[in-house]
Amino acid sequence: MVEEGKISWEKLRETVRNAVHFLDNVVDANVYPLKEIAEITRANRKIGLGVMGFADMLIMLGVPYDSERALELGEQVMRFIQEEAHKKSREIGEERGSFPNFEKSIWKDKYNAFRNATVTTVAPTGTISIIAGCSSGIEPLFAVSFMRNVLGGARLFETNALFEEIAKARGFYSAKLLEEIARTGSVQKIDGIPEDVKRLFVTALNIDPVWHIKIQAAFQKSTDNAVSKCLSKDQLLATSNGIVTIEKCGNATGTDKFGQAQDGLKIRDSSETQRGVLSHYSAGLASARKIILWNGAGIEGAKRTHRIYTIDGWKTLEEITTKDLVKVKRRFVPLETKGSRNLSPLGDLKTNANEIAVPTKMTPELAKWLGMIAADSCCNERGGRVGIAVGQGKKEAKTLFKTLTLKLFNKQTKDVPDGRRPSTESIFITSRPLCRWVFGLIGKSSWDRKVPEPVLEGSRAERIAFVEGLTLDGYYQEGHGLVVYEGRSQRLAYEVSEILRAEGKPRVTIHRKKDSYGITTGVCISNEMQASFKAIEDHKNKEIIYKDQLVEIDPREAEKLKLPINDYRYSNLRSLKQTKRRYCWERVAKELGLTILSEVERVRSCEDTGVKEMYDIGVEGSHEYMVNGIISHNTVNLPNDAKVEDVRAIYDLAWKLKCKGVTVFRYGSKPEQVLYIGEIKTKEGTFVSAQSEYAGGCPTMNCPFPA
Repeated sequence: MVEEGKISWEKLRETVRNAVHFLDNVVDANVYPLKEIAEITRANRKIGLGVMGFADMLIMLGVPYDSERALELGEQVMRFIQEEAHKKSREIGEERGSFPNFEKSIWKDKYNAFRNATVTTVAPTGTISIIAGCSSGIEPLFAVSFMRNVLGGARLFETNALFEEIAKARGFYSAKLLEEIARTGSVQKIDGIPEDVKRLFVTALNIDPVWHIKIQAAFQKSTDNAVSKCLSKDQLLATSNGIVTIEKCGNATGTDKFGQAQDGLKIRDSSETQRGVLSHYSAGLASARKIILWNGAGIEGAKRTHRIYTIDGWKTLEEITTKDLVKVKRRFVPLETKGSRNLSPLGDLKTNANEIAVPTKMTPELAKWLGMIAADSCCNERGGRVGIAVGQGKKEAKTLFKTLTLKLFNKQTKDVPDGRRPSTESIFITSRPLCRWVFGLIGKSSWDRKVPEPVLEGSRAERIAFVEGLTLDGYYQEGHGLVVYEGRSQRLAYEVSEILRAEGKPRVTIHRKKDSYGITTGVCISNEMQASFKAIEDHKNKEIIYKDQLVEIDPREAEKLKLPINDYRYSNLRSLKQTKRRYCWERVAKELGLTILSEVERVRSCEDTGVKEMYDIGVEGSHEYMVNGIISHNTVNLPNDAKVEDVRAIYDLAWKLKCKGVTVFRYGSKPEQVLYIGEIKTKEGTFVSAQSEYAGGCPTMNCPFPA
């Protein structure tokens, strides 16, 4: 399923659909030994479409098995298989009928028809993978070279075909090399093999056993009993159709209901690849938890199941604390989307209403005009005023608003001193229908202000123009940067911050203040974001403030560095060595020449937010969302010197990650095991091995595993 270094999703889709059709036919064609077995099998029509060769696929993609990317791919592949298998089972169900026990099953509330009670599984495939010539199930390579016991007592010497292919292509292949690998089954300690090849060809006994469990847990998210990692309603997502809330990504409604995603909708993954959104899911109500980072960014989702990526790996929202550091992405290509969204008509005019024509589509000019009103409105529906209140000295803002109003509505504005504020003028036109039209776009009061939906879902130019207009009421704060908005509407602050974050430049922060009237929420920009942005009033475009940011580092790299005591970097290096911290300020990392592994933010607050509506999306090739399949088991191979504590740790982790079952095998613990590495004595000769003494069981009476 790998072509030219990429997964062939179309080939996988075709294979899955054909396989489901074939397996469903097998249920009818099969000859059953007992009548009772035939009856129960046909009543549920369970099939098990499985996978094998996952380790080989990772090698062909250039991805190490014991890596976060491998976990991502495991979830991606199984999610895709689940969705296509379910689609095909539904189609067969609509054509031939659902399985007889359908009305008693969990599927009756999810689908109109479903042919098979279960569809996918991931079995170990130890024997059939030999026929297919690939690695077993979802397990890592047992060894690069090994001996296989087969029926009749015969032994087969095998070397991984992909390794041989790469070795020959890159010029380090030799018979002597294979002989040396055969001693241990591993390439890790052999000279002459490139480091990138060693990293790819890790084996079951090379990797930390926890990766076996993590991979299993990644695939198990593809089970009928899996739970959705959903986000709360109103969570914004940057998509190919603009910035939209998750509930508007498709048409799913209700509890545990699937629906169609928006046509052609795509979303970016962490590598900035645009992925197609395949489905939309409404989970119904669930306990929610909200995490806020120190930069003000937040996420709210299913408390026990939605996970975010931290410096310590994936954690559920329930597991996150204020001690965690969350991995973030601050720099990426800006979100470019199509604009000119259609706008609602003005509505019926009353007999005494002033006639006025409004734009039928969103434009950058209209977006900026609306931003100025959202910032400092003097709109009043009773009097029909539509305009802004500005200081008498703000000539730039007055001129801009007058120009935009004339261009958009062909109306001259009026200038009237504000009776309540002597130094302020109201610049406006009069039209009650226009006032209602504007309120429909930006909200009626300062408490319910919002970014117009056609702006959020519009073009990049329209989104930035709205924020520029919003700076009418912004200000420059010494030492912090440009505050583009500060007001009563938390929604407006959230939406504006997401618009700015979609620009892919640091730094965007949200702050909150409390006064006698309640809470004000502000959005401040600094660093590259401030440098690339201009407020509509030039006096607010002052010195660019550069705020340092946290990054992840490898403390072992710092440990190797040495500096003289009089070096200005010495104190920072000493601190890193003493604390062995895995993070530091970006400036410090660059000064010391440390590799920046990722960008991170501290968690400011964690709060349970009650029961909320939850939604989810299925993304092509993505690891972020729910998948389906039934895993029978996945074997964790431990070296012969593994202790009881090692096995206990494996089962503890499997339980924590909600694995349905796990098998642990200690190398050399059986008199006749199927796979060996190293020395095997036969009539034909001897294969030398460092582990051959364990092939018949424990070499001493001090076995850590009691009989």
